[in-house]
Amino acid sequence: MNAALQTLDSTQQTYSALALDIDHFKRVNDTFGHDAGDLALQKVAQVIRDCTRAGDLACRAGGEEFCLLLPNTALSTACEVAERIRTTLSATSIAQIGTVTISIGVACRDPATPDAPAILKRADQRLYLAKQNGRNRVVTDDCSTLN
Repeated sequence: MNAALQTLDSTQQTYSALALDIDHFKRVNDTFGHDAGDLALQKVAQVIRDCTRAGDLACRAGGEEFCLLLPNTALSTACEVAERIRTTLSATSIAQIGTVTISIGVACRDPATPDAPAILKRADQRLYLAKQNGRNRVVTDDCSTLN
């Protein structure tokens, strides 16, 4: 991920970043066990892969958090991708668990966020707004909410 971000920044390429976090994941582990939690993480990663293009880069950021980099992608398209991930995941059954939901923050490269640290921070801030506003939603760089 760091290498991809360095390349995107050095070429000043337009890109969007999504910060994704599985809602109430601790409850999944506590209720169904860590093996089921691992299965849920694998299923979420599969949904993210299935909802993105070949040039996009999905990474596990730690725990139940993921980061998705979308090169050459404007905010409106990134929001469509985020919403596709959110709706697909909420309709996907996971063995032993049922369904899980995800909250997503979206940011894109612009004059106010010219480099990777700023873009990732902004996406993360939007993710926390999604969590604070009820989870299972997408909050975009312009603070609009989709769900």
